[in-house]
Amino acid sequence: VPRRDATVPNMPVAGFPGTALPSPPTPLVGRELELTEISGILGSSEVRLLTLTGIGGVGKTRLALAVARAALAENRFPDGVAYVTLAPLRDPALVFSAIARSLGVREEQGQGVADALRAYLRERQTLLVLDNFEHLLEAAQAVAGLIESCPGLVVLTTSRAPLRVRGEQEYPVPPLALPSSIHNPTEEEVLSTSSGRLFVERAKAASPSFVLTAENTGAVAAICWRLAGLPLALELAAARLRLLGPASLLARLDQALSTGWSRDLPERQRTMGATLDWSHGLLCESERTLFRRLSIFYDGFALGAAEAVGAADDLGTKDVLALLGRLVDQSLVAVQRDAEGGEVRYGMLEPVRQYAREKLEGSGEARTVGRRHASFFLALAERAQPELMGARQVEWLDRLEQENGNLMTAVSWALDTGEAETGARMGWALWLYWMIRGYQREGRRWMEALLALDLSPALRARVLVAVASLAYGYGDYEWCERYSEEGLELSRQVGDELGIAWAQFGLGVAAMSRSDHEAATPHLRESLRSFREVGEDFGVARATICLGMVALMRDDVSRAIDTFGEALTVARRIGDKTGACITLYNLAQVALSHGDHCQAATHFEEGIALSGQVSDRANVAYCLEGLATIAGEQGKAERSARLFGAAEGMREVLGAPVYTYYEPDPFLHERAMTGARSQLGDTAFEGARERGRAMTFEQAVAYALLNDEASAG
Repeated sequence: VPRRDATVPNMPVAGFPGTALPSPPTPLVGRELELTEISGILGSSEVRLLTLTGIGGVGKTRLALAVARAALAENRFPDGVAYVTLAPLRDPALVFSAIARSLGVREEQGQGVADALRAYLRERQTLLVLDNFEHLLEAAQAVAGLIESCPGLVVLTTSRAPLRVRGEQEYPVPPLALPSSIHNPTEEEVLSTSSGRLFVERAKAASPSFVLTAENTGAVAAICWRLAGLPLALELAAARLRLLGPASLLARLDQALSTGWSRDLPERQRTMGATLDWSHGLLCESERTLFRRLSIFYDGFALGAAEAVGAADDLGTKDVLALLGRLVDQSLVAVQRDAEGGEVRYGMLEPVRQYAREKLEGSGEARTVGRRHASFFLALAERAQPELMGARQVEWLDRLEQENGNLMTAVSWALDTGEAETGARMGWALWLYWMIRGYQREGRRWMEALLALDLSPALRARVLVAVASLAYGYGDYEWCERYSEEGLELSRQVGDELGIAWAQFGLGVAAMSRSDHEAATPHLRESLRSFREVGEDFGVARATICLGMVALMRDDVSRAIDTFGEALTVARRIGDKTGACITLYNLAQVALSHGDHCQAATHFEEGIALSGQVSDRANVAYCLEGLATIAGEQGKAERSARLFGAAEGMREVLGAPVYTYYEPDPFLHERAMTGARSQLGDTAFEGARERGRAMTFEQAVAYALLNDEASAG
């Protein structure tokens, strides 16, 4: 396809009758950026073939029409803008005939339609919009030839797959932007996003009495997320608010998307299923096979995972890459590029994944694919486990976080299919990740469900130890003790020294929660001995920290400081940032109780920096509260109120306190909070506190580590 600024013969321009552009019955919502970008590309002299690609229902046609109307209004194409819908065609050879009919071009005697079009368009500066090209890709070369023969012709196409001809500029049309959170978003937060605004506008059209309120914003945001910001899906769902409230609609989304609502839509767009049937019908059998197998992934996947899960007797590993590329071309799989240039990942929009999952369930191979998926992620989890306790802790926590959806899917599959060994091994490998990243509730529920299955004594012992740790992390010390007792007995029976160590540790921290340091001490010492015997330095650091806490409970501050020093040395030597932070928190509390605000702040800030790296919200929350106390004691009321608010917000999300057995002066933070309130006044104090509560994790960490001058601003 040649450039538009190529040399053009000086020929007279004939009049162009023009072709009426369809006028959509509803306004285009939330596409301001895309309209600007596409219009800019279309205005470039170097682009003569622009293809808008994307999954069905993402809004390609609406965008193309809006761009065409803008070009027409600006007279950017003096000889007019023509629109041709290709959806009804089944034969690529008929594309030129459809264009000719749309333009009113007639063949002269002895002249073919291609020659007639070239003769008609050669002297004209025209924009030709070809809608729904994906099933006629064999005609792409002919269209490119037409552009080459007609220097003033520019073609804008919409297609679920690019045309793949030289000179083509592809513009992938993204879904609409989503609300930042589904947890109690404000009305403004929902309406500030294009998906939320579209849903609300279409909801009001369907039900004029609909109002976005504080009570239904969470459901509306969740609907936008579940539908991945696909405009067609949002419109189909919003139409159902004529009969349902947002919460009821959220619970019945699949039904809402499976029934038609608008008679003026093409049959292939009246339901999401029909829209995806159109795309599915364009695939060959091998592509359909991989497409349904990839639906087992949740929240994306890497190429290696796709090869491990997608390949089987009928598909080789080498086939997967080529087939995956074709699914990407058809907009059924999206490429997810890391902004930092990391590993390329792939994924499906959730409505597409659900459709593909139905195909998988109907294929008879769902269990086999599920087993391959679970085996792949079990291997990943077991590879990660030792790394979570050492210098590569952050790297592997982030990697597991990236695969969290797949890990949850694998555990759920093991439970649903009774694959007890797979589930138990995965739970043992992941319990520390769940603890650090705040998934105690989910992890505990899965591990307790595993205890109802038929497990070998060795695996049952490890599941008990894991669930005891998760119960402790959730603040349920009674069940931590029960599970630890049973886990200790079984671990002794099977000779699992590591299991014994963690069970003793669980009994020790459970006793600490009752302030029973006499009972806690022997358990923790036995735990420390076992950890040292098996060479588990991560456990050595944890047990040593708790022995330091016991010393504080006994008011033996000197011994406590020495013990914390030993723990900090071990944690830093092995690269355990979480252990280092817990130790720093306790050392900070000691310094705070002695009025050494400078030393306490140094420890709290280092703890926040380390915990920020591993995204350990519990540790950050407690250190934030410590800094808030110091700020209040120093008369920095605004900073104190914000930090208290940030700490409270994080602790509410976590739902339970941990390792707070020792608080040298329980009245310190109450006094600091009272002082800040008195200094600011109730209204200003609550405002600052709410601003702190509204901070994201990253914002709270950054604010806590600002210097006093910057944070004051």
